[in-house]
Amino acid sequence: MRKFRTRHAASLIASLIAAAGGASLARAQPLSSTNDALRGRSSGIVNVVSYGADPTGKTDSTASIQAALDAHRYGAFEFPAQPNGAPGIYRISSIKVLKTQRLVGPETTAARLTCVSQSAACVVISDPDSSYTAGGMDNITIQGPGAAGSSIGLYLGGDPKSVVSGRRNFADGEVFGNLLVTGFHIGVSFGNNAWADRFEGSLIMGNGTGIDAPLGISDSGEATAITDTTIANNGVGIQDDAGFEFLVTNSALDYNQTAVAGGRINFFASNVHFEQRGGNFVFAPYGAVNLLMDNITFLLGGTKGSDASMIGLWPQGANVKIDGASIWSNHPVANFLFIDPHAGHAPQVMLTGIGGNGNGKIRNLTNATVQRASPVNLRGGGLRLPLTSVASLPACNRATEGEMKAVSDAEAPRYNGIVKGGGAVSVPVYCNGSAWTAR
Repeated sequence: MRKFRTRHAASLIASLIAAAGGASLARAQPLSSTNDALRGRSSGIVNVVSYGADPTGKTDSTASIQAALDAHRYGAFEFPAQPNGAPGIYRISSIKVLKTQRLVGPETTAARLTCVSQSAACVVISDPDSSYTAGGMDNITIQGPGAAGSSIGLYLGGDPKSVVSGRRNFADGEVFGNLLVTGFHIGVSFGNNAWADRFEGSLIMGNGTGIDAPLGISDSGEATAITDTTIANNGVGIQDDAGFEFLVTNSALDYNQTAVAGGRINFFASNVHFEQRGGNFVFAPYGAVNLLMDNITFLLGGTKGSDASMIGLWPQGANVKIDGASIWSNHPVANFLFIDPHAGHAPQVMLTGIGGNGNGKIRNLTNATVQRASPVNLRGGGLRLPLTSVASLPACNRATEGEMKAVSDAEAPRYNGIVKGGGAVSVPVYCNGSAWTAR
């Protein structure tokens, strides 16, 4: 697993946003600038200890912290260290934070919110004033009671009464910097009014699900930017059933049982590292999926075919484009890309500039169209086409134009000639829109 330091990747995310259909990007402001903006509407930085919060974690601080938050609608809220200099530990059950409020730990050591409830959302962020935003977190750890139960570490969009319409700019959302969320059933969950939040230099690990965009919430074109962040050791790294756009750059999704899953996945990534243990899938979509990725590294674990990890696609309609990927598999015969679409769906898969150690292959079970915009180099491996007989080839027409398969019984094939069965030659074939031709 790789550890990332906070860096800005505005140009990379901006290009992904353009590919996703628009939405502007604003750079995260330094904390000092954020605090200056907050002082325009508040009395400055509020120290939660002055409201009775206990930084040692010996007593429950829920009421004290909530009192501080309720007293200052706009502001930055400081969670200081313990009197002996040790990191502050604040025991809470659940607090409600406004979108206009920012939680801040010391720069040298993060403050920890220890959440004791196995059924509540630890930190709920709501939307009282959608015209003004300076919220989020800096240098905060949210520690949960464990993945059992129904606990949520950070719930974004906690006001289901009013749904923000239209695509939101990243300037409208919170910025979460140097945030650690661990030990919850769901680490980060989105609700209505989830806006366009940004996670920078953060770590989301050790949860049942790392980030969840659940089915049933109102999707108004929200996009979530994740940069210089590690999502690791979760049951599912990112679960997207709502169709949110996840824009991921300079980050890692490592050692999750499944990196990305869901029924309406929109996942755009650049310079992202995936590492899987044996027996697990990188992607496991079971509905519509839209993947656009470049400069990706896949490290696929497993030492035998039965437990090898792989990139899996079971889509109900899909567009997949991987442009520049290095795929390293431990097992020489395992599938690194396993495509098995639902009946009646024909996903489009475009692979460009694929490299690696040559282990593994593409297994295209049914209707997927796999295209190569440039030569695929697998250092001894190769693109595995579905093998069939000439008689079993589907009709070649406009619907199947561009598809490639392989036949095992071609008779005297010649390049670009119409393929005939009855022979014993294995050869790739291509549908030109009217006939299957030998390649």
